[in-house]
Amino acid sequence: MKIYAISDIHGQPPEEPCPECDLLIIGGDVCPDLRPIEAQGAWLSREFIPWLDKQPASQIIGTWGNHDFVG
Repeated sequence: MKIYAISDIHGQPPEEPCPECDLLIIGGDVCPDLRPIEAQGAWLSREFIPWLDKQPASQIIGTWGNHDFVG
């Protein structure tokens, strides 16, 4: 099983997709520091979800971090 893990991207997901893997783990602090909280939700929909859709991972697991206020 190939596992790839990232964390603390703070609103700047890598430009290149992750390596092909069976499991992508995202360990929090995904969102940029945006207020109000709804701005983080909008960023997730506009930027992060499309980035996730491009990842060559069979499964993706993530958790919120202390800067992910929307979570």
